[in-house]
Amino acid sequence: MTEPLTISSEPPDYPGMNFALLRQEGIKHIERLAGTIWTDYNTHDPGITILEALCYGITDLSYRLSFPIADLLAPAPTHSQGNQQPFFTAREILTVNPLTINDYRKLLIDIDGVKNAWLEPIQEPSPILYFNPARSSLTFESPDLPEFVKSYSEQVKMNGLYRVLIEAEPQQNSFFVKQDVKSKLHQHRNLCEDFAQIEILPVEEITVNAEIEVEAGFDLNELMAKIYFELDKFISPSIQFFTLKQQLEQGKKTEEIFDGVPLNHGFIDDEELQRFGRRDELHTSDLIHIILDIEGTKTIRSITIASDQLPEPEAWALDLGINTAPKLKEISETINDIIFYKGQIACTINLEKVQDKLKRLQQERRKTPSVTENKDLPIPLGQYRDLSEYESIQNEFPGNYGIGESGLPASVSEQRQAQAKQLQAYLMFFDQLLANYFAQLDHVKDLFSYQKLDPKSYVSQSLTDFPGAADILTQYPQPSPADQEIDLERRNRFLDHLIAQYGEKFTDYSLLLYESILEEKLIQDKVAFLQDYPQISSQRGQAFNYTDANQIWDTDNVSGLKRRISRFLGIPHTRQTLAGSNDIEGFHLIEHILLRPTSRSGSSDTAQGLTFARSISQFARSTQSNSTEYVTCSSANHGLKDGDEIQIFDAGDYNGSYSVTNVQLETFDIPSAFVEQDSGKWVSVNQHRDPYSFQISCVLPDWLPRFQQPTFRQLVQELLISEIPAHITVYCHWFSQEKMQRFEAAYHQWLQLIADEEASPAGLQATVNELLELLNIGSAEFVSDQIPKVIGYMVIEGDDNTIFTVI
Repeated sequence: MTEPLTISSEPPDYPGMNFALLRQEGIKHIERLAGTIWTDYNTHDPGITILEALCYGITDLSYRLSFPIADLLAPAPTHSQGNQQPFFTAREILTVNPLTINDYRKLLIDIDGVKNAWLEPIQEPSPILYFNPARSSLTFESPDLPEFVKSYSEQVKMNGLYRVLIEAEPQQNSFFVKQDVKSKLHQHRNLCEDFAQIEILPVEEITVNAEIEVEAGFDLNELMAKIYFELDKFISPSIQFFTLKQQLEQGKKTEEIFDGVPLNHGFIDDEELQRFGRRDELHTSDLIHIILDIEGTKTIRSITIASDQLPEPEAWALDLGINTAPKLKEISETINDIIFYKGQIACTINLEKVQDKLKRLQQERRKTPSVTENKDLPIPLGQYRDLSEYESIQNEFPGNYGIGESGLPASVSEQRQAQAKQLQAYLMFFDQLLANYFAQLDHVKDLFSYQKLDPKSYVSQSLTDFPGAADILTQYPQPSPADQEIDLERRNRFLDHLIAQYGEKFTDYSLLLYESILEEKLIQDKVAFLQDYPQISSQRGQAFNYTDANQIWDTDNVSGLKRRISRFLGIPHTRQTLAGSNDIEGFHLIEHILLRPTSRSGSSDTAQGLTFARSISQFARSTQSNSTEYVTCSSANHGLKDGDEIQIFDAGDYNGSYSVTNVQLETFDIPSAFVEQDSGKWVSVNQHRDPYSFQISCVLPDWLPRFQQPTFRQLVQELLISEIPAHITVYCHWFSQEKMQRFEAAYHQWLQLIADEEASPAGLQATVNELLELLNIGSAEFVSDQIPKVIGYMVIEGDDNTIFTVI
């Protein structure tokens, strides 16, 4: 039975919608202001009539304020909802670039043609590197190295390198699958990580021989299809994809469903993914349980398993190949390996019928019910309401006032008409206030939008259509410079609020540059930050795709970290030339792991036995020192700081460890008195044995006005430290225009060579050496002798002079 509609006698939830309360509060206000001259507050009093009309207008405004937020933000039907929507969807804002091993496995399994995938960390690079702590040099592995060198060399264990193993779907071309995998991986590669090996696992064919006694009344062809299907699913499992609807029906929360990488085929359950790790052996006990769980099987008389790698049948367990993908032998060949018995009678199987039934079972285990199925939660669509529509309170007055749309009769006197105009002019102030409030409410969707650069935060609407307005209103005031400043300040605060919703802040940049930057530019930077937020949030740890030969220079193929920091600093994030301009701002990020020695860069097996090293410091002329306790050493770009330890060797009187002091731009002191002319070599005691793993160099221009300010440089360094993942070390390099030009030439050439698989190894190595030298990274050149190359000679000359020179 339908319940009758009733009007509640309870007061409204919102005080602004309570007409009686508003009227009561209005009278109290009148009593406080004019209680000595106004005492009649009855309904017939014109002042009370005006108060009641105003209260009614306020209740209308309050009623509209109570609409659901979806209605308040709903765009007009004539506007595109996508251009007005101030929210991101769950798939846009909750998903991330692959981060964990499981994330990458999901990403790879989502590729058509990939059945399963695994990632394994590689700590031993190819070729293997050794670090000599006594001389701070890196060498390749070589059987020809002297034993005394081997005795104090330590193998370098790199981090961030992965080996990718792929199990392809049957009848897939391995070459094309590998290309698809490589492309997808490098599109989603993380900072300071690389995929050193990508392998398509060869199939290891598994044979199951069994004698099975079945119960009466079962179709043997269907039973054979089910047994083969279940055994194949166990030996070579396929990962199941779930739809969004299925995930929600399982009771999963939104943040759990979208936690990870967005996939094209649906969603993968983490627990199921963990179950399908790589097997190293198969047990017959597992196969027995699978077969006996199928309705119609009675007993298993015998069962053995074998493979094409180990053809000898095993009754208990079969060891699987390390780098193979097990797969049950095709049904056409397996049908003769599994024999069914009814009592003592062996039964025959119809292969065609078995294949038809098996095909039906396999079709039910598709990768996903529908690739086009909705994989995102839609943003709630509100009902558009014309919130700015306002009816003048003059129309709410009784007709005898003569101020509504009907007006006064033409027969009334001029004095009566003037009185009506006077009242209309008085009410215009209230009409304008209320009309503006309604317009402001309609403008809420624009205030909370990051799609518009318009700084206007206060809006109004015209009263020209209101009764008497044509005769009363002659002009509208224009916005003053003060109003524009208020709009800019309010717009900035609204954008700060939107940014804070994501746990971010823009205050460091805005406070630092408040006096030197226009507020319009600050608004533009904040709007760009919000519009780009899904990328700079989910992809903050993503690296650039160095395999894309079409996206080398003048492109936005940059790391998510660079894009994010650039948005915070209000500078372009695209990779472009900086050296040739005095006004283009930007910087470059170089991952050291991509500069490591590889077979592509000339470090093949033919190079075994060669060693390579680069001067940790380039030595220059000495400076005079009159001290008998300290020797002053001159060295350009030495990179030392007070308290660093250096080791001097092959120097006679100066052999030993020293703590450097009085470090200047090109000089430092060691605590030793001058003895006599001598020569020697030195290295840093704390030299990093692995200059490649989890390290980044940031190259910035030092000639631009903003980049010369100490406060801005400090902001850049603090941003890098706070935004870079905690396991990555960053080095800042402030280059002059001349050095930046040299760097960008080498960097551009290196980007071209690393993207070209056919590039000359010698050319690639020469470019890598140039970058290593400019960035003071690790090693830069090959030398032909077997002993690690000396970093430099220290020569002591008379009169307390110390000279470091490169030999």
